[in-house]
Amino acid sequence: MPTRVFKALASLPWTKRRVSVAVGMLLIGAGAVYAIREWQATQLPVGEAFIQEDFAIREQLLREMIGKSAPSRVCFLAFGSDDPPNEFVARLADLGLTFRKKSDIVMGPGGTNLDKETGKQGALYSVQTRWINGREVEVDVSEHSAMLASRGYKGKMTKTNGKWVLECKASDIWIS
Repeated sequence: MPTRVFKALASLPWTKRRVSVAVGMLLIGAGAVYAIREWQATQLPVGEAFIQEDFAIREQLLREMIGKSAPSRVCFLAFGSDDPPNEFVARLADLGLTFRKKSDIVMGPGGTNLDKETGKQGALYSVQTRWINGREVEVDVSEHSAMLASRGYKGKMTKTNGKWVLECKASDIWIS
């Protein structure tokens, strides 16, 4: 194939050959630039950038879920089975709610979540993330208030035009 292309170019007059080669090089260059940009967009952020991007996703999902709950409750936070870092908890301070970590829970009657310090009842909000690439993250979000008082969903966050957008099917939503 390349031999045929070179022979065809060689048979063209010199000026047409130059133009054809220049256009071909431009097209190859433009394709390479596009491919590089696409590749870069799918790469995971690294270091502090990764932490901040992950925090932004978790914060967005928690704000949405917590916004639908009673303001008098204690909100216990978890990153899956782990406690979130203090700097993450501080990001939610503007909501005016009492935030504690998952490790501050003691179980009360009926599987309720009680704050070990105050004894106030609350809900455990958990967000797990699994990065697929730099533009796609699988998420698992849940709220647990008592033994049969929980809800959650699994979904995929996709970065579109610099913003994270949740895609979630109805079959991925659960309530108990």
